[in-house]
Amino acid sequence: MVSKGKFQFAIDRGGTFTDIYARCPGGKIRVMKLLSVDPANYPDAPREGIRRILEEVSEMLVSISGVSDLRARGQFKNCAKCIFM
Repeated sequence: MVSKGKFQFAIDRGGTFTDIYARCPGGKIRVMKLLSVDPANYPDAPREGIRRILEEVSEMLVSISGVSDLRARGQFKNCAKCIFM
């Protein structure tokens, strides 16, 4: 069960597509599929997917700089599936 105000994300980054699964506050599920590499539209697919889901759920604009660089924190490096809580 997700605590009030908390999100859980699971990300699977493949060669072509990145899948982002989110369990939102209240338990609602959101799923997003993005091209893994699309530099004309976003610098990093996992961060962009998280940004879009946060924006949809909160109904507020969220900047890409507002989503921390998960790779820099060592939580996304070289893994097929990562869960962020």
